[in-house]
Amino acid sequence: MDVEPKFSSEISSVGKVLQKFFCFTPILLLIFLTNYFVDPAFLYHGDGYAQRVARILTSGHNVGWVDCDERLVQKYYINDLKASPDVLILGSSRSMQIGEDVFHGLKTVNSSVSEDLLADDLGILQIYDEKGILPKVLILEASPWMLNAQFSRKKYQSIYPDIWVMSQKLGVRDGWISKPVSPQYINMFSLSYFQSAVSLALEQRHDHKDKFFVTDETAGDYRIKLHDGSLSWPTQMLVAKTDEQIGRAATQMLSENRKDYEFHLDNARMDIMDKLIGYLQKKGVDVVIFLPPYPEETYKQFLLNPKMRSVFDAEVYFRSLAHKYHLKVAGSYNPLMYGFKDADFLDGIHARKEALGRLFKEENVIK
Repeated sequence: MDVEPKFSSEISSVGKVLQKFFCFTPILLLIFLTNYFVDPAFLYHGDGYAQRVARILTSGHNVGWVDCDERLVQKYYINDLKASPDVLILGSSRSMQIGEDVFHGLKTVNSSVSEDLLADDLGILQIYDEKGILPKVLILEASPWMLNAQFSRKKYQSIYPDIWVMSQKLGVRDGWISKPVSPQYINMFSLSYFQSAVSLALEQRHDHKDKFFVTDETAGDYRIKLHDGSLSWPTQMLVAKTDEQIGRAATQMLSENRKDYEFHLDNARMDIMDKLIGYLQKKGVDVVIFLPPYPEETYKQFLLNPKMRSVFDAEVYFRSLAHKYHLKVAGSYNPLMYGFKDADFLDGIHARKEALGRLFKEENVIK
């Protein structure tokens, strides 16, 4: 009978698997410990760092900025504010440069976060609402991907409870967004996070020993988070670009983010946006719908791709919403509407601060 040899073979196979596992255990342990203790994006120690960053900003200083949980910083920053802003800017990185120097004499706060979604807007506005400091004027960026139910990057984990509370206030049915898996678990054994951690650990620059630093500078060769919440991009990014460079940047941006723009408008998100505007109006907030222009080459590629028709449908929808609630609209995805040229852009998606300031002035956004 061959039962015993077969059984022995199975034991041998299990032994080989265990042997391989234990061989890799030190490597896995090294990755985990490096990711956890170096923690380049503050995934495991973010709460303390976010609180410290927020306190620096609300004390009137600026912060040399690196990757961090921007939503968590906003939560602490808003909770440290003493009064309602005259003007609040809420959107993505396309709105981050807009600060108090654009609206002279008015208390201006920028609470924009990278890759802002409608869910982020609900969560951040809930934090303002809970503290009773909703702004007098809200400049609300309305980018097309806000109506994309399949947008892949969801960073709202740290303010998910606030999103849920605002959803309840608006009477939104549960389940319109999924609770994202915490990046703490996703990156526990991530090789890319490990590479970032090793790079940071090997850096010898004195000004990055604490991963961020206090500064009163408003421009430099690094990103600076200004005390009003706005962002000063590195000087290298602000260098004037040729039309050809902007065109290449537009093509690259769309090739990397195509799925963000190839979608159908989500009815649930349109309904939530409608309810949010109605709620804010009842609270006495003067909402301005901001449609940030795209470079001409980016807009041209939208026109040439039938799968990106929702970009234009989104602008039509946002304008119809503004008409319904008698809101002011500032901007258009079409750069020609405001005479924007390639020189007015930093890359394939971000307009220069000066160009945006000109747009707000022309539109007389603040009455």
